[in-house]
Amino acid sequence: MRIGLLMLASLCLAGCSCGRDPAPEPPAAAPGATVEQAAPAEPVAASAPDPQALLAQERTTTALMAAVSTVHAYLAALTRRDMAAADGFWVGGHPPAPAGDGSLRAIDDLRSAQIRNGRARPLDAETPPRSIEVPIRLRVQAASGSRRIEGWYRVTADPSGAGWRISDAALQPVLE
Repeated sequence: MRIGLLMLASLCLAGCSCGRDPAPEPPAAAPGATVEQAAPAEPVAASAPDPQALLAQERTTTALMAAVSTVHAYLAALTRRDMAAADGFWVGGHPPAPAGDGSLRAIDDLRSAQIRNGRARPLDAETPPRSIEVPIRLRVQAASGSRRIEGWYRVTADPSGAGWRISDAALQPVLE
């Protein structure tokens, strides 16, 4: 009980630290210095965000997210070894020969893949972009062991407006 009373008394004497700090006082002028009051500034109109710029940013963000989702769906189909579904993600319905991700497609005993993508980036200046590169880091698990594979996929907007198609890839195994 005494400890509680001592703590309460010390709080009362010290003051509460959760209050506001007093308003800072303006600095005092040096002796012999004159203080000039600045003229009030012209009121600045609050700049509203440009609706066109916001719309363009939103469309670009949506395109980047859709492109990344396409690459993830493709890699999920490869992991399931559903080659028909995986090939359908490519422009023309199949990867080019040789496939830029041949090191991944060649793993016959693929069991799982941990997919990490880097920041997707537009490859053109259109809004929304028509071509996007998605950096990829994979950790794949196969019956023969685990491997790391890194590289990128390039996707292009389907001319029919039906989403995104993979147009190119470059994946390489990484030595651990």
